Amino acid sequence: MNKVLVIGVAAAFAAGMACGLIFTGSSGSGERRGGIFAGQTDADSARHLDPGAPSVSRGSIWTTKDFPTRLHEALTSGNERKRWRAINAIADDLDPAQIQAALAEVEKLHIRERPAILMQLLGRWAAKDPKGALSYAMSLQKVTERNQAVAAAIGGWAEQDPRGAEDYASHLPAGRLKDQAYQALIGSIAGSDPEHALQLAQALPSRFGQQAA
Repeated sequence: MNKVLVIGVAAAFAAGMACGLIFTGSSGSGERRGGIFAGQTDADSARHLDPGAPSVSRGSIWTTKDFPTRLHEALTSGNERKRWRAINAIADDLDPAQIQAALAEVEKLHIRERPAILMQLLGRWAAKDPKGALSYAMSLQKVTERNQAVAAAIGGWAEQDPRGAEDYASHLPAGRLKDQAYQALIGSIAGSDPEHALQLAQALPSRFGQQAA
């Protein structure tokens, strides 16, 4: 098969998965964007999102601008593409300890972008500390959120260690969790190893695997 076509198929698959996460988080009724952290700015907006939310504590874990401030600034940007570029940049700047603290802050939020932000942070954490990221992902209580979190961690891990990520995914129990983990793996390796990405896609018991075959 033409190499360019292989890359295109795998990349389109990865983009579809990513868009699903982002737009699941960013679509919906017109929630206000201001004051996403209670006590930070625009108290009325903060109460609108979470009436009982405590004020954000800013400890020594943060460097320069703290995570809550940076995330607030990113999410109040008017352009969606700029918002997600800013969120990606924030995640890239954090070390594993800061990502753990950031996840704790994001878990308090009641905004539609929350799931996609969590996945972005987990992907970056897994690129630096896959065991820690996967342990956190597996601890999530909601099945859908846990599956997405594990997939995000596998995708981030595969950016640095595709063999290790694939080995982990291969030992997951059969089912939706394993399928989503492989989907994330395929998306991560599509550019660097398109032939293997296509082989993995063809093996998936899913609509995409059947089309790729």
